[in-house]
Amino acid sequence: MLNQLCGLCPSGTAQHDINGKEAKTEDGSIMVTGFMLASTVALGGGLDTNGTFVISAPSPIATTYAPNFASAFERTGASSVSIKQNNTSEGFNWTSTGKATVAFSNRPFSSAFDGSSSNVSFTLFAWDGLTPIVNSTNPVQNFSQEQLQNIFNGTTTSWSDFGGSNSNITICVLNSTSDGVEFLSHAFLFGNSAWTAPSSAVTFNTTEQLEQYVSTHPNAIGFSTYSSWRSNSNSGTSSYTSAAVDGVFPSTGTIQDGTYSFSFPVFATTSTSSEGSDASAFTGWLTSTEGQSFVSTQHLVPLSQGARAFKQFAFFGNTNFISNYNELSQQANNTVANVTESFTAEQ
Repeated sequence: MLNQLCGLCPSGTAQHDINGKEAKTEDGSIMVTGFMLASTVALGGGLDTNGTFVISAPSPIATTYAPNFASAFERTGASSVSIKQNNTSEGFNWTSTGKATVAFSNRPFSSAFDGSSSNVSFTLFAWDGLTPIVNSTNPVQNFSQEQLQNIFNGTTTSWSDFGGSNSNITICVLNSTSDGVEFLSHAFLFGNSAWTAPSSAVTFNTTEQLEQYVSTHPNAIGFSTYSSWRSNSNSGTSSYTSAAVDGVFPSTGTIQDGTYSFSFPVFATTSTSSEGSDASAFTGWLTSTEGQSFVSTQHLVPLSQGARAFKQFAFFGNTNFISNYNELSQQANNTVANVTESFTAEQ
């Protein structure tokens, strides 16, 4: 049986509201410099003290596809799986110390946030997309990358600049710079440049809290993932929508064919010091035909359909952390050069 454990707020220097409504770092700013980008699932091989298979996952993965992967893996005859919501750094620590067997994340290990030694090896298994989100009543639902930069650095402050209402734009960000979604949004908008969010930005502990705020505030804008937005959209529980980037809306189709600019890889990561068969079994299942078929049901793009995204994604000069990079690179070269892919895309 799948067990949902309690959530845990991100740690660090941020002073945060336990209700997740508004919180600022000590100086009211968000800054990220010099990082490595990707999205991950970290696997350890350890069992918790009760002998169960533990998945550590950050927001929004902990409440979207992590429980579904856990249930699907259980159906293969695997151990009972529990979900523990942690922040990304805690997830890496839990796997490397054996507290968790699996820890989902939206970025790889980074010494800037996670310490001096990674003790993890990453396996790329899917593709997702970072998406700007706005309230469903907002008529402005298409942005260029430059417009997004100007919004999030505070240069553009009114929706009227985009043909919307004469209202101030409410910028929403996450209070942990090491959070995967915050990590990705900074990377796509500002690269390796230092960025400080305006002091007026509203900050949140989790992506779910940010999504809920955007749902109830017509002038708000923030970032989430395509898989999270689509999961909430299908459930009928959200009043926010994804927005287009450079005229292209995120979908499995636009992620797959490389036309969506903010696509990113998702990884499964194992502890390099782990000999646990549970972790190996999970990564083996995840990249198997059965596992990849399940990936496609979670609003993620499986490896076989992600060749063009693979070819276009900038891995920031560092691919050593990806255990199957060379294999996938060769497959991507063959696919893009010789094959016209056929696929069924979500719209």
